[in-house]
Amino acid sequence: MGEYPRVNIVTATGLNGAMIERLGSPFDLVIAMHPSGTGRGHFLRREQAVWAAAINDLDLSDQLQLALYPPECLLREWAIEALDKIGPGWRLAFVSHSTAAVEAVAAEGLAVTVMKAGTFPRSLRHVPESVLPPLPSADICLHTTRSLARAKHLLVLSMR
Repeated sequence: MGEYPRVNIVTATGLNGAMIERLGSPFDLVIAMHPSGTGRGHFLRREQAVWAAAINDLDLSDQLQLALYPPECLLREWAIEALDKIGPGWRLAFVSHSTAAVEAVAAEGLAVTVMKAGTFPRSLRHVPESVLPPLPSADICLHTTRSLARAKHLLVLSMR
């Protein structure tokens, strides 16, 4: 890798809890999402959770179909909590670890989903809070092993 030939970077995705539990072996760094203000890790940025649906179709006259991530995902938890407050008119229709799969189901008009505003895809449209209940925001934080103090500092500087 040019200036640092012995540095090996492997990128993996997963649910926050599982990734943080693996910090130290095999991961030296984990970027994870937490409820805003919980103060875990080194704060990188704040992301607003938003409802997303197909660009051309949003039929809320029937039972709301949801495409979400597996249990333990904050976005899933927040969606279910928000909808439970307004009543039983929804059902879980699709579950996947894959963001691309969840996006595709929503883009086809088969379900509504929840995304982070900062990574919102062009294939979907925002569903306003006047239609579906508001969602919380998340802190995106960096977690490192203690042995990476200098490396952590350099990484954080490069992310700003």
